[in-house]
Amino acid sequence: MEYTYVSYIVSDLHKDARGYRPSMSFMETWTESSPDIKQSIWDSLLEELDRRNTEEKEQEELCIKEFHKNISSAMDLGAKDSNQAIRWLVESREIDTMDKGYICYCLGLPYSMEQLFIDAFKQENV
Repeated sequence: MEYTYVSYIVSDLHKDARGYRPSMSFMETWTESSPDIKQSIWDSLLEELDRRNTEEKEQEELCIKEFHKNISSAMDLGAKDSNQAIRWLVESREIDTMDKGYICYCLGLPYSMEQLFIDAFKQENV
């Protein structure tokens, strides 16, 4: 059997897969396990991480769709353009507008969309 696990980063993998650092009992079990068992644990954590990444990507895609739907709704309600619709959306949720990345975080959007918020709030100050 080929072993691909790396003991010194198993805590990091656990955190990425499960969202929190492993317990002392997990680490004791890890330390006391045979290489075959460690590989099994490692592979299981990698599978959990893959599932978590897939779920996060699906959730992000839903948030993007919801964002665009909300922008369209704001336009239907009278926003003069998409920038005003974005401002209305953010302001209606009382999100701090100083950090545009934080807006992405609050709305569940990827940080690659940050420029939309920079542009929307820059226009407001012109």
